[in-house]
Amino acid sequence: MMPLEMQKYHTMIDPFLAQRLKKGEPYNYNNYKGIPWIYRALDKKTPTTQAKETIKTESNFYNGKEILYPTVRMQNGKLKKMKSKEAFEEAIRLKDYIEFNNGAEANAFAKGLSDYIGRMRNEKFSATSDKYDYGTAKQLNYKKGEDGHMPTRDYKTGKILKGTKHKTFSKAINQDFKMGYQLMKSGNRYYTEKNRRQLRKNLNKAQNE
Repeated sequence: MMPLEMQKYHTMIDPFLAQRLKKGEPYNYNNYKGIPWIYRALDKKTPTTQAKETIKTESNFYNGKEILYPTVRMQNGKLKKMKSKEAFEEAIRLKDYIEFNNGAEANAFAKGLSDYIGRMRNEKFSATSDKYDYGTAKQLNYKKGEDGHMPTRDYKTGKILKGTKHKTFSKAINQDFKMGYQLMKSGNRYYTEKNRRQLRKNLNKAQNE
């Protein structure tokens, strides 16, 4: 069982930790995505090392706690593998480490985190997820706009590139509604278009290109 003081620390990030501890499921890694090096590792657009790694971590004792931090960081658009001392000092400087009570807890978290990131990077896009369809966006040469967001809609077919649980899905669909589009489903994907006849026309044209 995780000591009480560490439960309080992780509950700041993971508010439902107590319930999962009772079920033997200590961490919801999805809640740690706000930590920059975890967020980067989850991004499928970022590269991997020559050994096909996107994340490596170490832990060390610091200020009475065992802290976990990355030994692979993105610098100037490339992944850099750091030596232990450099990685530790960088984590202290950036204050982006994760605290644990001891090395065993840190190692258990790190193993679960590695498995989680592997699953997420290899996960196929689902229209009902909180993900973005980067595969289609890449084919369309889409880039982030001035607002920092990727486009929501495939301009050729009307296909929606954000899952229904994506944080900006509703906002984007409401914008389409204002332009006279309707939300409709074809197969396992969502689309916005003036009417279903136009949607069929778009899809047939895309198939023949």
